[in-house]
This record gives sequence, C-alpha cells and structure tokens, in this order.
Amino acid sequence: MLGKIFYVTGLKVSSLKSRQLLIRGLVAFLIVASCLRVLITAVDYGLNELQMDFSAFFTAGEALNNGYSPYKNNIVNTPPVWDGVAVYDFSRFLYPPITATLFRPLALLPYSAGKLVWLVFTLGCLALSLFVWLKTFNLPGDKVPHWQYGFIFVAFFFPLYPFIERGQIDSVTMLVLNFSFFLMLKHPKMSLLSGILLALATVLKLNCIFFVPFLFLRRRLTVVTGFIIGSFILLSLSFLLNGVDNTLNYARVDFPRISRLGENGTDEQLLPREVISNHLAGTPAGYTIKQSQTYQVSTLNFDGQVSQTQLILFLVANFDYYLNQSFVSLLIFLGFFLLVLVREKTRPRESQALPLRSEFLFWQLVMIIVLLASPLTWVMNLVWLCPLFFLFLYYLKNKNRLNNRYSLLLILAGLILIAVPDHFNLPLLNLRFDGPHSWDNIFITLFVYKYQFGQILLATALLLEYVNRKTGDSTEHAFQSDRTDPPASEPAPLAGK
Repeated sequence: MLGKIFYVTGLKVSSLKSRQLLIRGLVAFLIVASCLRVLITAVDYGLNELQMDFSAFFTAGEALNNGYSPYKNNIVNTPPVWDGVAVYDFSRFLYPPITATLFRPLALLPYSAGKLVWLVFTLGCLALSLFVWLKTFNLPGDKVPHWQYGFIFVAFFFPLYPFIERGQIDSVTMLVLNFSFFLMLKHPKMSLLSGILLALATVLKLNCIFFVPFLFLRRRLTVVTGFIIGSFILLSLSFLLNGVDNTLNYARVDFPRISRLGENGTDEQLLPREVISNHLAGTPAGYTIKQSQTYQVSTLNFDGQVSQTQLILFLVANFDYYLNQSFVSLLIFLGFFLLVLVREKTRPRESQALPLRSEFLFWQLVMIIVLLASPLTWVMNLVWLCPLFFLFLYYLKNKNRLNNRYSLLLILAGLILIAVPDHFNLPLLNLRFDGPHSWDNIFITLFVYKYQFGQILLATALLLEYVNRKTGDSTEHAFQSDRTDPPASEPAPLAGK
C-alpha cells in the first residue's frame, strides 16, 4: 500500500536518498491524512446535519413529485413537504423550475439516503473539476509541477467545509464551467457545445450570466451562439416539464422577490409561529425534522456573504441608505468589465488571439469577477477558487514566466486569506485593545472582510498575468495558441533535376 502511495506521488522509492524519502513520505502521509479529513467530515455532516442548502434542492424536487409548487412552503399541505428551515409562506428554493426538476429523481429516495448520494456526487465533481482544470492548463512539456500538493491545500481550504456542511451545488457548477472552458480552448471546433454547457451552468447558478459579456469581448461568438441554443433548449424543457404558466410565473413573481430579498421576506410573509412549533414538537433547540428524522440545523459558523455587492450594501446601510442589491451588483460588474476592457485595449495589438494559457487565465479572472459582482455569493461558492493553488505551484517553479514580479505574492496572499478559517472560527480575533487606530483593529478588519480582500488580490494577479509581456519573451513563446497553422509545404523539385 505504501509503495502505491509513493507511486501516486510520482516517486521511485529505490532511487531516493534518505532525506528525499523522508520528505516525500511526509507528503504522502499528508495527502492520505487530508483525504481522510475530508471523508470523515463529510460522513459526519451527511449523517447528523440537515445540510440546509441541499434540503432546499431536495425539497423542491419532493414538492414537484407531490404535485406542489417548489416555491411555496408546503408544510401545511397533506402530506407536508418542508425543508426543515423555511419560516415564510414561500420556500428557500431560488432557482428556475427546470433546476427543481433535475432533483426529482433524487427526491424519490429517503432524505437520509439522498444526502449521502449527493455528498458522493458533489465531492466527485470537485475532484473531476480539478482534473479538468489541470488538463486545460497543462501544455505538452510544460505542466504544473508537484500537482499532488494541491490535494493537501484543498483539504485545508476553509470554504470547502461550509460547502460540505450546507450541501451546496457549487462543485457541480464548477465542473460544468471547467468543461466549457476545456472545450472552448482545447477543442475550438466544439465551441458550440461549450456555450450549451455555459447555459446549463447559468441554470444552476444564475450569476453565470455574467460570463456572456466577456464572450463578446473576446469575440467568442460561436460560444455565444451555443449559449443561446442551450438557453432555448432548457427553456423549452421547462415549458414541457414544468408548464408554461409555472415557468412564466417564476419570471414574473418569484424571481423579482428573490432578486430583492433572497431567502428572506417581510413580517407579513411569516408563517404563524404555531405551524412550525407544532411540527417541531419535542425537538431540542438547534435541531429540526426532515421526513420524520431529527437533524442538527448547523454546527459550523462562518461569514456568509462574501461578494463586493453585500459589502457595499452593508457600508451604505450604516449611513441609513438602502440600495437594491441587483442594481449594486450590476454597477460592480460594469466597473470590473470596464477595467478588463481597458486592459484589453492597452495590451499589444500585434495579435488579437491570446495564447491558450493566457486565455485560460483570462477566464479564471472572469470567474472571480462573477463571484465578486454577484448579488449573492456565499463562502461555499469560493470552492471555485481551489484550482488556483495549482497556478501558484506552476509559477513557483517557473518564476521567469511571470509578467509581474509581485503576482506570485498576490496569488499566495489571496489564497491564504481565503483558505484560513474566518473570525467566527478564530476566537482570538475577538480580542480588542484600546485605541481606534491600533494594529489589532486593522488586523481584525482584514479578517472580517478577508474573503473580499483575498478575491481582489487574486483578481489583480490574474489581471497582470493573462496579458503577455510587450517584449514577446518567454511568456509568449512558452505557450501554444489555440489555433494551429498548417505546416509549410516543402518547395517543389526543380524540373529536370
């Protein structure tokens, strides 16, 4: 077994010196320990906790299976269908009705079994997504070194644990997006399918619509066509499977409410207190009931909203100003879009097409912009950033290919800020000293908004790195373009030679 572990980490035991053997053995141990840490945590959450986000998905499919609306709180119906958390007269399901339909087969299982199936599926999507990311980034003869260390980083990446604890769908969306980029960049002839996959990702996470303007900016018109075709297919399926009235009702009624308030509502929309208390009769505090089985609601505290939109809304609320979150989200997106547009206009004009890897870094930048500008970005959504540790490993070994000498430091600082637990999980951060300008308050402020700061640092590094240096040196020549020119033909032999 140990020999297999060393083989997986790229080692040949017979050729190692004792010091190398010790170091590589430690790395192998950390890889196994990291995988066990994720597995043990996942089993604990899967057996004992509600996983409230998955509960919303599952309950939407369960509602459809019972002939109910997935956007209504059906706790008062017979039979009752409740996610264990919702207290308003509407449900916590936020996505288009076709997404609820995708969960109908899973909702045929008991909830306890569906949770475990979902855990295995989402963790598998995360692992496969990392593999697809590497396949897209790597070029012949120029690959990410020591990529095995990435598993250790992912296992200690804090957003992974809220992702597991809530049972979120982000790894599925991440896999669909990475497949879309893989087809668009490595197989340009399949760009139409790349756009269809992007449409599917948008159904799973509506903020993926922000990718479309960047497709126009990069003149990926075939991908845009695929996106339109995919959207038409998914809309047609929604009309067919969910009904025209239900689909249009989501656009007219449910989506405006969701874009304005998310899962929350007004006091008038609260269910009578006795409805919930009767359903939870005899249940201890901090627990809830789903399908007659008792679960802990949540045991992991964390900082929820991590987008720039929510940060700005919080700041202006301190001055008694209240803005529409969709409007603020659009303004932030436009700001980032204009910044990238200026960067595009100031880069060398010799070639419109970027080399493959530079283009890939461009789309990693766009992923961060989508997270920053989205009206609702939760900490578990940041699992999208897990693969960027592979980028750090690459540049750590190939510093000569950096466009800016500070980029490596920016990537490392951004990843560390996002990877470490937040202030809810570091009690020492609650200590404060006297003085409004003391260093401890600055440190605490950094950690309160560390997710936003970390994303900004990563976005800055990628903005610096995706454009080649003007000198056209190693960065330009090290990468292959996504377009291959035909080989030059040999000169015809001279007549009579």
